[in-house]
Amino acid sequence: MRCDHAIEHPGGGGVNVARVLRRLGASCVAAYTAGGVTGERHHQLMLQEKVRCHLLPIANETRESFSVRSEEHTSELQSPCNLVCRLLLEKK
Repeated sequence: MRCDHAIEHPGGGGVNVARVLRRLGASCVAAYTAGGVTGERHHQLMLQEKVRCHLLPIANETRESFSVRSEEHTSELQSPCNLVCRLLLEKK
């Protein structure tokens, strides 16, 4: 499978809410875990969008997901959960 171009966006439940609130002119702070190169890239993308951030450092890489879109459908691929993610899923 070949892609025309890639678009990167920071994401996750609260992160997405903070990004929208910022665009609407609201004052908010996004608190999220971040680790490794992926976490740093995520943080830089948040700063580019001028979202105030509170980082919670983790030892592992920040998890990523990828959406592949065609005219017919969209597929989402997710990297494995880190420890924080697994603990949160266990509480559900």
